[in-house]
Amino acid sequence: QARKHATENAGKRLDGYVMEELRRAGIKRHRGELANLTISKSPMCCVITNADAIPAAFVEERREVVIKKKDAIAYHRETHEDVTGLKFVQSEHLRIK
Repeated sequence: QARKHATENAGKRLDGYVMEELRRAGIKRHRGELANLTISKSPMCCVITNADAIPAAFVEERREVVIKKKDAIAYHRETHEDVTGLKFVQSEHLRIK
């Protein structure tokens, strides 16, 4: 996991470095033998800075229901009873090491 994160972070740093150098040089597009580099705009996004100040027209309240699947499986294993609304399935898979 540590090696994976280190590799991902190195890739992000490299992307940032290349983009900054292209900007400094005033280049929007570079065509190379192995790859083409282009600086383009990302889709619009918004970041919430103060949730209480957002007008009601842009707010949607939701009620979230979370099913505790692990607890239901543990209950089913102990009592061998079915739980209304849930179906317990155990499939098989092939593991190759």
